[in-house]
Amino acid sequence: MMTGSIGNSRFAGRPGRRRALGMVFALLLIMQLVLPGDMPAAWAEPVTPQGSGTPADPYKITNAEELMAVVDDPGAYYELTADINLSGNIPWNPIGKGVSAFTGHFEGNGHKITGMIVNTSGDAGLFAVIGSGGVVQNLVLENVSVMSSDFGSAGALTGVLEGTVTNVFVSGGAVKGEDYVGGLAGSMSSGAQISASCSQAIVESERILAYVGGLVGSVDGGTIEESCATGMVNGQLGAGGLAGYAKNATIVDSYATGPVTSFLINPSGGLIGSADGAVSLTRVYAGGSVSGSLSAGALVGQPFEGADVNAEDAYYDEDATGQSDDFGTGLPSEEMGDESNFNNWDFDTLWHMDARTGRPTFLRYDSLAPVMSGATVTDDAPGEVVVDFPEKIVADAEALIRFSVSVDDDEVDVENAQLGTDGRQLVLTLSESVEHGQEVKVSYSASAPHVTDKAGNPMASQEIQADNEVEEPSDSDPSNPDPSDSDPSALEVVSVSPADNATGLSAVSQLSITFNQPVEAGAGKFIYIMNEKGAVAEQIGAASDRVQIADKTVTIQLISQLAPLTNFYVLVEAGAFKTAEDEAFGGIYNPSAWNFMTAADPDAQWGNAGNPGFTAGGAEYPVLKAGADGTLYVVFKDGANDGKATAMKLGPSDATWSLVGEAGFSPGEIGAPSLVVDGNTLYAAFAVVDEDNLSSILVRKFELNGSGEWEMAGEGIPVDTIDPDLLTDQDPQPFLHVHQGDLYVAYRDGLPYGGLTVRKLAEGGVWEWVGEQEFSPGDIMDPALVTHEGLLFAGFHDYEFDADLSATAMWYDDTSGEWKLAGARGVTASNVFEPTLVSDGNRLYFVYSDDDYKAAAMAYNWEPNNWVSAGSAFSTDQAYGTTAWAGDGGLYAAFTDAGHGNKLVVKKFSGSTWVSVGSNGFTPGEAYNPSLVVFNSLSGSVPYVAFEDATREGKLTVMKYTKPNQPPAAPNVTADDTLNVIVGADATMEYSTDGGNTYTPYDPANPPVFPGNVTVLVRVKANPATNTPAGAAKTLTFTANPTSSPAPTAPAAPATPAPTIPTGTGVNVLINGKEESAGTASTSNRNGQTVITVSVDPAKVEAKLAEEGSNAVLTIPVPSGSDVVVGELTGRIVKNMEDRQALLEIRTDRATYTIPAEQFDIGAISEVLGASDALEDIKVRVEIGEPAEETVQVIENTAAAGTYSIVVPPVEFSVRAEYEGQSVEITKFSAYVERAIAIPDGVDPSRITTGVVFGADGTPRHVPTKIVVIDGKYYAIINSLTNSAYGVVWNPVEFDDVASHWAKETVNNMGSRMIIAGTGEGRFSPDRDITRAEFAAIVVRALGLGTESGPSAFTDVKETDWYNGAIRTAVEYGLLSGYADGTFGPNDKITREQAMVIIARAMTVTGLKDGTPGSPADEVLGAFADADRASAWAAAGIADSVRAGIVQGRDGNLLAPQDFITRAEAAALIERLLVKSDLI
Repeated sequence: MMTGSIGNSRFAGRPGRRRALGMVFALLLIMQLVLPGDMPAAWAEPVTPQGSGTPADPYKITNAEELMAVVDDPGAYYELTADINLSGNIPWNPIGKGVSAFTGHFEGNGHKITGMIVNTSGDAGLFAVIGSGGVVQNLVLENVSVMSSDFGSAGALTGVLEGTVTNVFVSGGAVKGEDYVGGLAGSMSSGAQISASCSQAIVESERILAYVGGLVGSVDGGTIEESCATGMVNGQLGAGGLAGYAKNATIVDSYATGPVTSFLINPSGGLIGSADGAVSLTRVYAGGSVSGSLSAGALVGQPFEGADVNAEDAYYDEDATGQSDDFGTGLPSEEMGDESNFNNWDFDTLWHMDARTGRPTFLRYDSLAPVMSGATVTDDAPGEVVVDFPEKIVADAEALIRFSVSVDDDEVDVENAQLGTDGRQLVLTLSESVEHGQEVKVSYSASAPHVTDKAGNPMASQEIQADNEVEEPSDSDPSNPDPSDSDPSALEVVSVSPADNATGLSAVSQLSITFNQPVEAGAGKFIYIMNEKGAVAEQIGAASDRVQIADKTVTIQLISQLAPLTNFYVLVEAGAFKTAEDEAFGGIYNPSAWNFMTAADPDAQWGNAGNPGFTAGGAEYPVLKAGADGTLYVVFKDGANDGKATAMKLGPSDATWSLVGEAGFSPGEIGAPSLVVDGNTLYAAFAVVDEDNLSSILVRKFELNGSGEWEMAGEGIPVDTIDPDLLTDQDPQPFLHVHQGDLYVAYRDGLPYGGLTVRKLAEGGVWEWVGEQEFSPGDIMDPALVTHEGLLFAGFHDYEFDADLSATAMWYDDTSGEWKLAGARGVTASNVFEPTLVSDGNRLYFVYSDDDYKAAAMAYNWEPNNWVSAGSAFSTDQAYGTTAWAGDGGLYAAFTDAGHGNKLVVKKFSGSTWVSVGSNGFTPGEAYNPSLVVFNSLSGSVPYVAFEDATREGKLTVMKYTKPNQPPAAPNVTADDTLNVIVGADATMEYSTDGGNTYTPYDPANPPVFPGNVTVLVRVKANPATNTPAGAAKTLTFTANPTSSPAPTAPAAPATPAPTIPTGTGVNVLINGKEESAGTASTSNRNGQTVITVSVDPAKVEAKLAEEGSNAVLTIPVPSGSDVVVGELTGRIVKNMEDRQALLEIRTDRATYTIPAEQFDIGAISEVLGASDALEDIKVRVEIGEPAEETVQVIENTAAAGTYSIVVPPVEFSVRAEYEGQSVEITKFSAYVERAIAIPDGVDPSRITTGVVFGADGTPRHVPTKIVVIDGKYYAIINSLTNSAYGVVWNPVEFDDVASHWAKETVNNMGSRMIIAGTGEGRFSPDRDITRAEFAAIVVRALGLGTESGPSAFTDVKETDWYNGAIRTAVEYGLLSGYADGTFGPNDKITREQAMVIIARAMTVTGLKDGTPGSPADEVLGAFADADRASAWAAAGIADSVRAGIVQGRDGNLLAPQDFITRAEAAALIERLLVKSDLI
């Protein structure tokens, strides 16, 4: 894979752009390489071409020197009469640069200008400026590299366009500039026109004030029609798939499908980045991904104020763009391929729709030959075959007679052939009807006059099998009175189980076949169940006792269950079954007739293979292989060794990875390496650059039984002269392969644009040519070699427009010594990324990311020498680094899936669909550049995948998919009760003193001592490197030594429960601490629980409250001795308390519940109950008690399966209002309500981390909690906004990577409180930036707010997204809002000022803001040197956070408001918020 990287920047931004950005970086470096001072030779003098420069006799240009002469007569007529190749390190000086604009007429006649490199300041392109009246038409620019520095416009054709451009195509390459940058033209002015033109170039600018467009950077008053752009667009200010900026512009019948990214907060749009003035969009669409901007739109990124955008019959692919828009109509991807969805579009002469591409393109660019996509014979019309086409075809009656039909291999006369009015369906009327079960095939024999598509592409000869839907006739003839008359048709299979192409089959232990007639077994015949390797899994005699026959159904019992996650097919010998009349079944011999795939082992999972993050530093381009004994080998570019090559291995029984030879064994920095294992020899290949800037490919070998050093394998292979800095981006990408015992290498030859070359290592260390040098049709990337059916195949990314930037495969004919195409050139209909060619032994496959970055695959058919889809696209979102492994009949793919948080996904092909191997997104965090290998052994197939592990600073991790190892047995340890130590323990073990809730690693150097009465559990620790769980525990008992004296301890303060009072007796309540005999106790039973209720006397309480005035506290002490206690008041008392701002306190021996009266909101409750005028009849019941038994059981079971332990049993709090049989429960409050839960005697308060509220499923959620001492007794003071069951837990967390970090205590505290989570493998990644969704989730957890699922208010937040609930809650409580375009940007990194504003809003929820003294915001912010960088909208929120002491700034006096906030800083902000709010 050819990619570019700068440090570890790929982990900081969105993945998947590495190749394209790398190519642009390479372009810049090429520019440096070809500055005038470095040119090997100067241009020859311009030569005046033949002709007189008039319309009748234009100048005829045949070479570069004559092309240069255009500048001498810029107003003349010119005609290109030959292709011109400008390749080489020779910069082109734009025509008219610094002299005059081109105002003449340039006729390209369809010729190509190839390899143009421009490196200049100001306006750049083939032309600097095409002035008013200037015309350029019918030209192809191929593999351009254009760079403009300083201010100016840059485009492949021209920097500035004031004239007319028609039918110009930019085929590949890159354009970069600093002002207006476009694939075709940098800028257009009023009166300029572009028509029937397109660009595939990558367009980029890193300058903040640049407009970047796939076709044009800026359109100011011009017109674009019938044009397109498909290249990637990366910009800073405004980026658009077609135009970066459009003002008073008209765009008609045009489209853009390239991915668009605009950084920072600048606009990006699928078609236009920014719009100004009157902009008319008619019959246009956008179909590329749009990302990286806070102002992103599917069609238009952002209109300026006052802009008038009129979008008529305009559309966008809402799935591919990932955005919505106020302009145009969004269609899902599957509807983009339906002509009927595009109103008023001309699909007869201009537009073209092909179901194979799934979206409109221009008819003039259609080069795909038409095919038959399917055929059907229905039960309603058994005498007709309906043939379907993916596009409209054109054929006269003579052409249609070239279709023929065969039934069971016998040709049947076609009496009539009628093409439908839409041209997509052909009805063939047969001379006889088709019967059930017959095989129907439709053939087309190509000859003149041809069947063509609208573009005139002729259809090639082909044959397809029709679906026969004719139903089976009934067993009896209705006209025959004898119903027993049997069906005379041949013995045929009606159905099978498992069904053909079934997947996900668990515990397959039997098969069945249902015939159309009763059958019996045939002697001496067998049924074979074959696995994907082509080996017999089981052989079963048809007449054996493992085959049972019941009438028409045959059931086949297997000896054992079939292996998991494996493809199988079934073969049945002819004569294995027969009818009573001795008519034999013809058998099943086609391996594709009955296939199915079993489900994965339910116990299998992805786990580490060896130690994770095993490389010494960051690593790139891992290549993973397996030896015959199962040893894994990986070679990579080693960041810890100056980018040199390093190889490592992991043996079948090894727990850690070790070096193969010395680290950094290459002579210098390398590009992407290759690795192959040939018996006991490893071969590694890579490109290096020597001191003379000469690039070469080196192949090294390592004998596993040899000297232990890497040695040269053959001589170095020279490639080209190159600057060392170009290596990463202009990598020859060598690929090693062993074919028929010989070592081959394929590579990209002849930089900077090179074709494919293959060499073989011959005797004497000579690398000899295999076929011609650079035999591919054009420039390539991603070369691969594979052996298939004994032949050598080469696959590559065919980086040419003629191949649609697709993948191409070729095979080597060793008889003729030539490489020949395998199928057509460019096997897919559009651009691909990172294609991998593999063979499973039965079939050849390309696996790749398609034009929408979705993972996809194609399969090769020898006959009729074509490629077909292997299932549909199989990634949930964009797939990056797509790679594949195939062998022994199995095909696997691995990729980084944006739909799963840029984690890895591995899938296996069933023959018809792609099935997930384990869970999707199984890596601990983001993972890139996967390398996949599957080790097949007698015990099964084990997939392994190596990847750059973003959670471990880009080091390598390898994971495998298999069943975890069995847990080790309990260790052989004993208790020495005299010395109070464990005998026989070692560092592989751990122990627990709390019944197994928590375990501590055993340290032999500092063995633990157990002097008291304690039970200790000892077990072998889990080993993540070998995927082995913790072992069984050995129980040891220690007792206090008789001679020892226990250390004195302070007696725990006993609880003082209120006395138990008989039912009906009076109870004193307290008002401001003063007793008043105003309560009555009653006892009842409810659902098996005892309930004590204390009802207060309304008159007495009201009189006492009136005496005390405002802010009184009514305390109801409820006697103990019951499961549930209730304080009961009337609605009238609650209303009076609310008017006086009084507090209600329910006090028990277990807990105290304090509620401000206004939190009851009795007015709203009375309205719901319909009792606004009867408050005295409403009963308000405040309850504290034990949860129901089943609730407790759920909570305890969840805790047992978790990492925390419950210190205090759960206590349930509830508030309910009742009136005339109606009941309303208060579950939420508008402000924090305090609960004090008593800590039982004997519980160590230092082993409490937080209070929690339990969900319905028993899952705990943090609520703000602090431990206090009241009258010598410990209490957990919990503040919450909801009612539910609450408890106190012990959940100690210590992250490994914060041990020496400034935020260690804060991070571990927040982790222990269940507010923040790690990034996997015991790590927190404190210095990693945090996203808006992650920060929202942390704030919601910190405040103890619950989350609820439901529709999102934001267009880019799905109901199924993990963060949806947190964002909904945060919006509900006013913590955050989205952007003006209706998006939230959940995956955008959050800036410090955005975080500070959210914290300031959270201060309102906690009540901190009311208690913080106010001072003007500008005065507060004036203390910081960079206060002017803060956005105006954020100033007040920042000031609130600073006033409260939550924000202290970076480096003392810097706010850094626009910087991204790190995970550690976020944890610190949250902790300070809770501390300053007195909540923890």
